[in-house]
Amino acid sequence: MPEFDFAALLHEEAIDLHLVVDSQVELMRALGCLAAAARPDLDAAIVAAALIARERLGSTGVGHGVALPHARLAGLATPLLIIGRSDSGVVFGTDAVHLVIAILVPEGAPGAHVILLAEIAAKLTSEHRRNLLLQAPNAAAVLVAFQGSGDG
Repeated sequence: MPEFDFAALLHEEAIDLHLVVDSQVELMRALGCLAAAARPDLDAAIVAAALIARERLGSTGVGHGVALPHARLAGLATPLLIIGRSDSGVVFGTDAVHLVIAILVPEGAPGAHVILLAEIAAKLTSEHRRNLLLQAPNAAAVLVAFQGSGDG
């Protein structure tokens, strides 16, 4: 399975470590705004609607306070990761989620989100890495946590 270059998929503008939201819908709207900030050719409302529609199919919460919503978007040339963190948490299914890593992939690349989900899930099996992400003080620390090799 090929590894993605997370440095190319993560943009400082697409990371907000201080989200204040009360619901999944507000969270997805905030993630849409982050996506549009990182890629001005994206429409925040379209991104949010795609993430909300996917979440309505079933919770993307994966446990340990983490959710991995994803969407395929027309007009998106390359994948984009959006990271949001909420100290208060947002309910996904029955769990409170504090770290959300949204995966956006081009509409014409249906397998890309599966590969990215697998790579991110593998990285997040490390409790050390999850803690780094949950405690990261800034976007640079998030990138370091993703680029790292594991439990170091």
